[in-house]
Amino acid sequence: MSCDSCGSDRILSLNAKCSDRCTASFNGVHREGYAPSVANVSGGDYVTPSVCLECGKVQGSFPVEGPEGFDKLVCSECGDGPDAWKRSPIQGDDCHNECRGYYVPEEEA
Repeated sequence: MSCDSCGSDRILSLNAKCSDRCTASFNGVHREGYAPSVANVSGGDYVTPSVCLECGKVQGSFPVEGPEGFDKLVCSECGDGPDAWKRSPIQGDDCHNECRGYYVPEEEA
């Protein structure tokens, strides 16, 4: 295999199984759980990028679609976003305030 960009054969292929213990950030939204499904990079239990050690390019055709499930979440009751210092919530989690709301995608609030 040679690099898509510079032609070097110094390609490091990674295959890391993280199961449901992956932490990912996209557009300022953080998630914990399974690896987000992103072409050339990850999906399900695995993170599988190949990187050129000469130029640093991640191998594969880009741009690709962003991962699903990274909608900005807000509380259905008070409209607050998640507390940045706590675990990142997923849709349906209770709000960190005492308003009895739960997190929904911003477009649905």
